[in-house]
Amino acid sequence: MEREAQAQKLLQFLQITANPTDITILGLDGRKELLAKTASNMGLEIEELFAKQEAQKLMQALSQQMPKQVPQNEPPEGVTQMAQEARMGTGGIGDTA
Repeated sequence: MEREAQAQKLLQFLQITANPTDITILGLDGRKELLAKTASNMGLEIEELFAKQEAQKLMQALSQQMPKQVPQNEPPEGVTQMAQEARMGTGGIGDTA
């Protein structure tokens, strides 16, 4: 009976704090902890869901840290300059200035 009362209190608290102002106070991690406690009291297994979310956050962070690749449609920096010089007849291979 005590466990049910605790679960009811957690559910009420979740409902009361389900607004933008309280989310800024609790933060997403605080809200996540409340959800985890509520689910645990209800006998639900949500750790797998949280693990998936953490893996997604990690992959996103890693992708942001990786150096940007050179776009495939653009030639490397020096090639463009060499092509312009060749068209103008200056600085090209075999140029006898």
